[in-house]
Amino acid sequence: QLHQNPGLYSVLRTQAERVLERVAAGTRPADQVGRYLRARPPAKIPDLSTAAKDLGLSARSLRRRLAEDATSYRLLVRATLEASAGHMLLNPMHSIQETAHAMGFSNVGAFHRAFKRWTGMTPAQYRERRGGHAGDPEKQ
Repeated sequence: QLHQNPGLYSVLRTQAERVLERVAAGTRPADQVGRYLRARPPAKIPDLSTAAKDLGLSARSLRRRLAEDATSYRLLVRATLEASAGHMLLNPMHSIQETAHAMGFSNVGAFHRAFKRWTGMTPAQYRERRGGHAGDPEKQ
């Protein structure tokens, strides 16, 4: 009986078409933003407004689409930084200081606190537990 209410029918049809487009493309908004973030150096991740513009959306639309996906831009940025930092820390060729700088932190202490908040362990503990070389003073 939806066809009897043209306004409701139009809204539901538009929403259904958006969902079908996403399913057909196999891309949820969070996946699309995640790919966008991973394609940039961690220290150069843009703010939400810039990201939305780059993705052809308004900031409000991007927030809304991510909320529909049960996430936020802030959470996706955090996950991207956490993954990048973890990957760099596992490479014994990168010191913790180099990793902090590559992530865009102005000092190692700020990176240390952020990494501990993300993972529950310090960068050195992460290396030790994941098989990196935390004990090598040259790499600290």
